[in-house]
Parts: sequence; structure tokens; C-alpha cells
Amino acid sequence: MDKPYFVVRDFFIPPNSIDFSTVFEKFDLKNNGAVFGTIIGILLLIFLVGLWARKADQVNKKQWKVLPVKGSNTSNQYRYLIAICTGGMPNAGTKSNIFCRISFTQTSSGTFELDNGFCKGFQRGSIRAFILPMNSCPGNPQSLRIWNDSSGEGHNRSWFLSEILLHDAQTEQTFHFIFNVWLGYEHERTSALAKPADETMLCDKKRQFSVETKNNFSDAHLWSSIFLQYARNPFTSLQRLACCFLLLFLMMITNAMWFETAKPETLKIGPFTPGDIFIIIVSSLMEIPVSLLVVQIFRRRRAKHHSLEFSSGYLPYWTIYIAWTIVVLTIITSGFFVISLQHGVGSRESKPLAPSLLQFFYHLTVLHPTHQGNHTLYTV
Repeated sequence: MDKPYFVVRDFFIPPNSIDFSTVFEKFDLKNNGAVFGTIIGILLLIFLVGLWARKADQVNKKQWKVLPVKGSNTSNQYRYLIAICTGGMPNAGTKSNIFCRISFTQTSSGTFELDNGFCKGFQRGSIRAFILPMNSCPGNPQSLRIWNDSSGEGHNRSWFLSEILLHDAQTEQTFHFIFNVWLGYEHERTSALAKPADETMLCDKKRQFSVETKNNFSDAHLWSSIFLQYARNPFTSLQRLACCFLLLFLMMITNAMWFETAKPETLKIGPFTPGDIFIIIVSSLMEIPVSLLVVQIFRRRRAKHHSLEFSSGYLPYWTIYIAWTIVVLTIITSGFFVISLQHGVGSRESKPLAPSLLQFFYHLTVLHPTHQGNHTLYTV
């Protein structure tokens, strides 16, 4: 035989096979209990965490609703969008009443409360937006004063204000007011005044590092963003959770398909054999395209109602049903095949799942599988 034949033979490793004619007859819950119990446990975990994620999405949807500030004249046609960024440190949020006054070159906004009459307070790490209607163009903003009446209770009295963005909906100009201060009686300071930040302040390396770090953990990192989603985003916590477990089940099925299929190898490429390289390539082709497709559909689909449309969405809303169908079918079929592939493993039946779980947590805690360069903006 020629040497290339041996290389190709060693490179290609067929997966474990399933005899569908006897798969149900041979199923033994006693001998397959570890794998079966693990699958059921994971499905139960998906259900329980999914309930929490759904509730969190409902709270976030209420908090992210963009409405005019309470008491403003909604008939005024000149509008600003004001976004309030609360710090992410412990107890940074508040339920106290927050008031604001903006001075422009031609006039002043007058004093107004940052409350839309629908959702009160500012959660830790949140970005809340309000519409500020003006009678006419007031000119460029000169300064912004904000104060806290410390009417909240306990740790909800004080407030850490990170930054305020003022967006002119007519000229598309955005002005940044950087604060990074605690406001409250406990901190001996209840008000703060800031002027629009210049280019030097916006390009400050310390500020950029802080903003980038927060964006990475609250949006770009799939696992942590389930619990730290602060800004309005079409990619909900429930959808992020679904993508995490989709990836887990894809890893489980690929590990089960080639579990204990390695053959004695004579050829090695560093620490790897040709069979190892083949399994890595095929596993990646099975896992990455499916998970990326679902993530991008969830990220890029438009909102159901045009008035709430996200600026970054370009896929039709109905594509979300395709993504959910892929998630559900993948989890069901992968779970079935993982259990079916364990008939010949005997007492070591739970071993194929261990590499999958380790690989899964490595991907979610070390890698950033959903990183993107642009971020969702509010639309007025």
C-alpha cells in the first residue's frame, strides 16, 4: 500500500453509529441513567433559568421604553433624546427623584424631573432614555445640572451617575456630559454640573477602557450578557440563554459521535494525530455555523413594531421564528442522539458529557463568541 493511503485512512475517523431499528428496544434506563439524567437535568435548568430570563426581559422592556419626560409639552416639535448612564458598581442605582436643567446658547430647558410616568428609578448599570421636547431650536447646549433629592430608602437613596448623552434628533448631533460622581446626602453631594465633553475628554484612554469593558461584558460576551444586559438591545436575555444551551448541545453531540473512536496512530503532527485534527475540523463545522447563524438572526432582526425599530436591525422580524425552530430542533435531536450513542459505552456512559461541559464553560467564560464592533442606538 502507498503511504498516502495510510495518511488518508488515519485522517478520516468515522463516527459512532446508531442502529435505528433497535435503538428503542435496546434502551435501558438503568445502564443509560447517567446520560439520561444529565440531559433531563440540563433541560430542567434551561426551563428554570428561562423563566428568570423572560421576567428580566419584561422588566428591561419596561425600563427601556422611550417616552417624553413627565410634564413636558408633547406638542413641541423640536426634540432631544437624553440618555442617562448609571454606574455598574454595587448600590449605584437609585429610586430617588432626579431633576435636571440644561442651559443652551439661546434659552434653558427649565427644571424637569427624569421620570416618564411609566417606570421610576435608575437600576445599577442601566441606560435609560427620555424624550425632551422643546418649543424651537434652543442652540447648542452649554451646561447640564442634575441633582438627587435622596428620597429613596436604604441603598436606593444615593446614585452614581456615570454619563449623560444629549442627542439632537434634528441635526443628529450628540453631546456627552461626563460626571462619574456619587450624588446623595451620604456622599455630601446632591448635585453636579458638567459642560459638553470635548474631543480630549472623549478620547481619554481610561474612559475608553471603562466603556469598552462594560460593553464587552454586557453585550459582546454571550454568557455574562445574560445577567448584565443594561442597554436596549434586540438580542434579549432569553435568546442569549438559548444560544448558550444550543452551543452546549452541539458540543455534546459532536463529542458523543467521536467518543472513543481514536485508533493507534503512527503519524503525529506535534501533539496531535491526523484523527485528532479531523475531529476538531468536523466538530467546528458542526458547531460554529449553526450557533453563529442563530446569534446573527437574533441580533439583526427588526423589532415587531416599526415605531420601536432598532437602528441596527435589517432582517425581517419573522426570521426570529427560524432561529427558535433551529434552537428547539437542535436541542431535541442532539439530546436524543447523545442518549442513543451511549448504548455501547456501558458503565462509562457519562464520560462523553464531561469534555462537552468543560469545553462549553471554556467557550462562555474565556471566548467572546458574539463580539461585534457596533452597538444598538435608541431611535426617536
